Amino acid sequence: MNRDAILTAPARFPRLLLPAGEAGPATDLSAAVEAGAFAALRKAVEELQPQGVLAAVAESGMLGRGGSGLTLGDKWRACARAGAAGDAHYVVVNGYQSDPAVQTDRVLLETNPFAVLEGAAIAAFAVGAAEVLVAVRVEAADAIRTLETAIEAAEKAGYLGEGILGSTVDIRVSVSPLQGSYMLGEETVLLKALEGKRGQPEQQPPYTTERGLFGKPTLVHGPQTLAAVPVILNGGMDGFECWSSSPARCYDPASPKSPSA
Repeated sequence: MNRDAILTAPARFPRLLLPAGEAGPATDLSAAVEAGAFAALRKAVEELQPQGVLAAVAESGMLGRGGSGLTLGDKWRACARAGAAGDAHYVVVNGYQSDPAVQTDRVLLETNPFAVLEGAAIAAFAVGAAEVLVAVRVEAADAIRTLETAIEAAEKAGYLGEGILGSTVDIRVSVSPLQGSYMLGEETVLLKALEGKRGQPEQQPPYTTERGLFGKPTLVHGPQTLAAVPVILNGGMDGFECWSSSPARCYDPASPKSPSA
């Protein structure tokens, strides 16, 4: 995406989700790392450990974007506790964004994929997941190419894949292009589609944190939520308290301009 097509936010609303990808191409890992990308993941793996990450996320009080009112801390801890010992856990990035004319997730995936990937990797590390699936619309060709290139670069650098950052932790990330209807934005329908099944919503409970993808504990978040996670670990919630007293705070990315703008 051409960055000139993104609206400039007022100075009092600092942009928190896009800075690491603004200098140069979005898939330039060296530039992103120089701007701070993957510093939070390193802190999580080398210092905090899973329980420390869970505690930091819970302390932030941040809410997800799904509208349930559940804090990230509650959701992540529920997923981490779920399942029998040794059970697989999954993290799913819901980048399908089926709402008409809404492009915020696509903008984020195309302009700062490393923020989303880092947040997803931190989430996977915290809940004990070894696999992350990034679900996107099949027609979002630029986002798919950008993500695949970014994932390959991060794997070569040791931030993703087997033994991330020299540890014994494996976090594999893949892109899952999906084609479907508006309903794919709902998490249980999305998980059905990822399993290759008919997209049909499921009644909850049990929640996806207990029984999600392939019947295993699954953490489902949108790109905006996951991209905010490194900000939490790097500097607490101070950056999100710039103007709002709400726990959700101000972590929206800049909005794309309309074609007529």
